[in-house]
Amino acid sequence: MARLINIGFGNVVNSRKIVAVVSPDAAPVKRMVQNVKGTRSLIDATQGRKTKAVIVTSDDYLVLSALQPETIAALVKNVKNIVGVKEASGNISQIAKVKLLCGDDIDLYSGNDDQVVPILSLGGIGVISVLSNVAPKETHNMVMDYLNGDVDKARQMQLKAIPLIDALFSEVNPIPVKKALNLMGWEAGPLRAPLTEMEASHAEVLKKTMKDFGIKVVD
Repeated sequence: MARLINIGFGNVVNSRKIVAVVSPDAAPVKRMVQNVKGTRSLIDATQGRKTKAVIVTSDDYLVLSALQPETIAALVKNVKNIVGVKEASGNISQIAKVKLLCGDDIDLYSGNDDQVVPILSLGGIGVISVLSNVAPKETHNMVMDYLNGDVDKARQMQLKAIPLIDALFSEVNPIPVKKALNLMGWEAGPLRAPLTEMEASHAEVLKKTMKDFGIKVVD
């Protein structure tokens, strides 16, 4: 039986129509929103507040929502096909509240490479990562070390990776990570519009942080 899920400010969504609840900060989601901006396919339910989530529906609508942790909890408990959350809000207090309200009904993943260990400490089970494209072993080991009880080793890797993570997000994703892969000799190819090549000053910082991290760069 379908349920109407409250997404804030008196707005509701049919639970059976929900395909995904995604972060508005991810580059692919930003492109999706931009592509339907000004059409009937985009529904703004934020009432002027900051968009905290984008709800994708089965009838091709994108719904912008100022989604609160309580709403996520309601979605999890009432919509069987929602089993996980990629948390990229950056708000540790909100993430903690989501886990408190949802408990084991949801798998929690970090959506920010600089918050992997903090989110694991709140019951997270992994990361949906940009860093892993250039440092897959280190990212994997950071998560597994934590889950296997070596919290200090995981913490050390998290802190070591911060300068590289900052460089990988110095411009809109995936501009820096594609530049990094090209610097590693992987020939990731050029960017497509509206993305542009990385600024030279940012590229130099990225190159240096990669070398400092121990990544071999092709000069």
